[in-house]
Amino acid sequence: MMNRFPFRTLTAITFILFLGIVFCAQLVMASATSSTPVDVATGQVNFKLLKENSGAILTVSGEGDAYFSRHFEKGVDPVFYLKDNFGGIFPDGTCVYELRVLPLLDQETQKLLSQFRSMENSGEKVQFNKNPAADEGAYQTGTFFIENGRVTFSSDNAGNPGSDKDISDGKAADIVHNDDVIITFSLCVGNDCVNGESFGFDTLRLKENNLRIHFSDTSVSASFPTNDWRITINDSSNGGANYFGIDDASSGRRPFTIEAGAPASTLYVEADGDVGIKTANPVVDLHIVEGNTPTLRLEQDGSDGFTPQTWDIAGNEANFFIRDVTNGSELPFKIRPGADDDRIDLEADNDIRFNAGKIYFKSDGKIGVGTDSPAFNLEIEDADKPVIVLDRPSGAQAYINATSNSGNVGTVNAFPMRFQAGANLVMTLNTDGTVDMADGGSYDGNWNGASSRELKENIEKLSYKNALHALKKLDPVVYNYKNDSEPRVGFIAEDVPELVASKSRKNISSMDIVATLT
Repeated sequence: MMNRFPFRTLTAITFILFLGIVFCAQLVMASATSSTPVDVATGQVNFKLLKENSGAILTVSGEGDAYFSRHFEKGVDPVFYLKDNFGGIFPDGTCVYELRVLPLLDQETQKLLSQFRSMENSGEKVQFNKNPAADEGAYQTGTFFIENGRVTFSSDNAGNPGSDKDISDGKAADIVHNDDVIITFSLCVGNDCVNGESFGFDTLRLKENNLRIHFSDTSVSASFPTNDWRITINDSSNGGANYFGIDDASSGRRPFTIEAGAPASTLYVEADGDVGIKTANPVVDLHIVEGNTPTLRLEQDGSDGFTPQTWDIAGNEANFFIRDVTNGSELPFKIRPGADDDRIDLEADNDIRFNAGKIYFKSDGKIGVGTDSPAFNLEIEDADKPVIVLDRPSGAQAYINATSNSGNVGTVNAFPMRFQAGANLVMTLNTDGTVDMADGGSYDGNWNGASSRELKENIEKLSYKNALHALKKLDPVVYNYKNDSEPRVGFIAEDVPELVASKSRKNISSMDIVATLT
């Protein structure tokens, strides 16, 4: 049977292919920045961007913990004033800079990137692939030297490697061996090797002012790999950096660098594949050791067209945290040391448990406290006495609770309970057991209907004739309520005369009856 791709998957694949073509084209337009001119002025370093772009990110690291990073907006050439992110002066010594130029994207490409991110965030299985060579020129790195507040950039002092060779008859004194060469002791190569060289335990020594080992692959068949590689030791220029580097000589890039002075075990790979950073004894796949807050940084630099964003994942004796570096270094997530098991549990059905299941957020929006199966928007279960308390430290404490035989609403301390409809007060339960209604009525053992002149209008004398007419139509009866067998004496609301009847004809005001009788 033929396997078929779902239509949604085919659409995603088509979209990604189109996005890759458009995006790579945009990067190529902004890629010719690999030779960005660098201008040194007293107390600052200026970078001139040659091509159109949407901005640039410049980072500089110096001696110790000196660090500078800034995002420059479109149309602004990057500049470094020899100060760190906090305004401190950079110390003297070698500095390494990185300049990342952000591509200039048209609205259509920005729309495609937004659609891609939306598909990715919705769980769509998509992958963004870009041409690895497309952003080659959008990245530039180099070194400069600070001394007494002044900057020195590379100026070639390399001379001509090999210029001290013995020359005779106008030709270099090359020696060619047409057979294997075996040296049973040590070998020194370079202009500065001397007779009687002290090798110690060295088998091979390179000794001169420019040290390089080049691997030149001379394969000519198209099916064979031909890339050239080079091991480079230190810059060959004044003010350059001290390092061990592996260069991709064919592309002119350096993918691997170790700076001089790097601490012991900066990168350590054990036989079982565990990787240690600043430790020779990694116990897990990736083990990072640092004296103060070991940190992993995740930096989206904007080179793919997405908005730059940087996150830190770190931990110390105070907490494990995630830091939003881009937005004020806020810490939206923390875990304190000593937290018990199962404090946060994200389940397969998208339910979330907190505090070992004592608080439960269901995927349908219901919240359970003390239960993992809340039937209501908020359900609290407690075998003793579940309670919700609203506590204002400088005022009242209100609560709702349930006991074995009742549900309760009240205040913890001696404050009245008020009931409101919107912003309007309806009823107040006072601490002495009395009740006040918003319309002026009250209860203090007897029900007192509101009767203040301030609450009334259209006041007229009740005529004797109207009172007598209503009185004749009052028909008292003996009855009991359906939920209470105790006999009572009173009136039927539907049968009383209009003068004393309520609008709903379901209740009677005793005050109206008394007024008629008097």
